Amino acid sequence: MLEHVIQQCGWSKVAAVPHPTYITLVKEFFANFSKEIDTLESSHRYKTWVRGKWIWYSPSIIDRYYELTRTEIDHLPTKQDMQSVAQFLYGRENAWPLATSHFKDGKLTQELKALHIFVCINIILTTQRTKFIGERARLLCHLAKGRKIDLGTHIYFCSRVGNFS
Repeated sequence: MLEHVIQQCGWSKVAAVPHPTYITLVKEFFANFSKEIDTLESSHRYKTWVRGKWIWYSPSIIDRYYELTRTEIDHLPTKQDMQSVAQFLYGRENAWPLATSHFKDGKLTQELKALHIFVCINIILTTQRTKFIGERARLLCHLAKGRKIDLGTHIYFCSRVGNFS
């Protein structure tokens, strides 16, 4: 399943072994986002400040880095679709919402677990994998069904407003 998703979405560079990470630079990159980064009229739109230089950061720059092309994008399942999302992920009926409102990684199939780890590391940028809420469940279900997302925009907004926990 994971290989199929990577191939279907054109994410071979996303799945490639990562380069060394310089944590200090990454922290500075995210810490220096200006409130103006998302303001249309701002001269700092899509920029952050690192080591005395403005760094451009936008969905299209992420797409270029990962060598992604814009294709037709399918929309994620809605909050009203959570029953079918839970049924797909766990292979059985669930009374939604779950008692804890969290999905549990341990109850996923091995194929879905592998996809979930890939999504956590490469798309939503989180280390929290044991349990997750509806937004990530909808994303995981969507990708497992072979549907595409706008990856550049998704990574951009996850990094700007917080990831899907």
